[in-house]
Amino acid sequence: MALSKTLIKGTSLVTAGEVLSKALVFLRNAIVVWMLTMEEYGIASTLIITVAFFRMAADISTEKIVVQSPDGDDPAFQKTAQAMEFIRGLLMALLFYFLAYPIAIFLDKGIFYILATPIAVLFEKDGQASEYLWAFQLLALVPLLKGLIHLDIFRVQRQLRYQEAVICETGSQIVAVAIAYPVCLWRPDPGAVPFLLICQMLVYMLLSHIVAKQRYGWRLKLEYVKYILVIGWPLLLNGFLIYGISMGDRLVIAGFEYTMAELGLYTVAFMLPFMLALLINRVSSAIMLPTLSQSRDNRRDYTRRYRLGLLALSGVGGAMTIFFILAGGAVAAFVYKEDYFAVSGFIGWLAAMQGIRIVRSAPSMAAMAKGHTKILPTANLVRSLGFVGMVAIGIYHLELVWIAIAGFGGELLALLATVYLLRKRCELPMSITLQAIFPPALISAVAGLILYSGWLIPPHLASPGIGYLLPSSYRVGMKLLVRGHEICILLQWVVPLIAALFVVLAMLWRLARQEDERPDQAEPLAQETTVEIMKQHLAEESHDEEL
Repeated sequence: MALSKTLIKGTSLVTAGEVLSKALVFLRNAIVVWMLTMEEYGIASTLIITVAFFRMAADISTEKIVVQSPDGDDPAFQKTAQAMEFIRGLLMALLFYFLAYPIAIFLDKGIFYILATPIAVLFEKDGQASEYLWAFQLLALVPLLKGLIHLDIFRVQRQLRYQEAVICETGSQIVAVAIAYPVCLWRPDPGAVPFLLICQMLVYMLLSHIVAKQRYGWRLKLEYVKYILVIGWPLLLNGFLIYGISMGDRLVIAGFEYTMAELGLYTVAFMLPFMLALLINRVSSAIMLPTLSQSRDNRRDYTRRYRLGLLALSGVGGAMTIFFILAGGAVAAFVYKEDYFAVSGFIGWLAAMQGIRIVRSAPSMAAMAKGHTKILPTANLVRSLGFVGMVAIGIYHLELVWIAIAGFGGELLALLATVYLLRKRCELPMSITLQAIFPPALISAVAGLILYSGWLIPPHLASPGIGYLLPSSYRVGMKLLVRGHEICILLQWVVPLIAALFVVLAMLWRLARQEDERPDQAEPLAQETTVEIMKQHLAEESHDEEL
């Protein structure tokens, strides 16, 4: 009973911390967007893309290994992990500093410029890249500070203690939000971003030392070094896959013949549904994983719980998709600036991509509950096919909407791959998943038809290729926000479609409950095994938090 209470308490704390942390990140980003022009925010996005890459490069996830390893409580193991983290951070900082200018040229003028004039890149001294070269170089401090984090905040998670990690994350984000407006007033340009990122990481590092229980130190014990390298290299490869999934579209926009304004516009459109989906996934995984783990040896109960969780996530993901398809542009104009109503042309595809990602978390948790963790990187590998499509789109310089469609296609393939592997490894029929996702998919398609047919917004404003380029679309966005009868038109479609979605899913939920009313025969899995699975999930959480 005490162990169950500890698990519930830890899960609740992690969930509350995630909600607060994501809200703070959203607020910080909103302040930056308010203070910068669309083109300046595009330049700021290139800084974020770059620092995310170097934070991930050579990252063997020592904090996860400290949680997983049987020797994780050994002070020598922790000191070895901390020494390896510092060495990695120092090397990445030096590499970042010396490669800052070629990277800035790549993000400013594109890959074709570098391939055509590789020597000239070393002597190029004009353009936006050289103007903010100091910002790229200053960001080298981020991986260095990350290498100085005290890993004791992760070690205590072995005892299901998460308050230290929550304090570090939320505390650093609170400080970043508090200084965001003054820093942007001081530097109302993309140069404000490095100061915010460095300050957030500095506070995180300092808090990790303040709340740590063990003394910080370095040591290189050969046995532990080999163990960390052997365990860490698959996590490194998975990290690159996740980087391509999370940042690939913006990397293509920055590296090919797109403008900084287009990059800023796309980043805003991406972040709105992405932050919401990330929060939903974190909360749902904290609930679904222990629930499924308890019934992993009871096939009937396991299947029933998976079906019910999947229906719930399908409803939430579908509702989010429908909302952003019909009202995404108006929301962006309201939250940020009038100019960002232009995201109407493609935010629906980005929302659909994140909706599928929400649904995919259900079969992913089902696989992890059974211990089949290899399904996740396999699905991410399939998902990376979307990045290949984005590169082809970038080469031919197609419109932004096609990059969003490529991401949607990659996420859909990843979902199908996950469901197929789940059927093979866990004997869960694919029909369960397909039945749950069909209503949201159908009603989302209807919502898209309503938007792009001109029933809600004139066709020349809603069409992906033209609408987001017209200044008049900005005025339409603000009208949707301030004129009552046009809000009624919007709600006329949004509310009934979302209501219809939940009615259909509620019927499916009821049928699922009626099929399994008989009491289960098998005993649930021991709580100790549930705790071990929960530890494994927390140790294998994705790099989305950093990206």
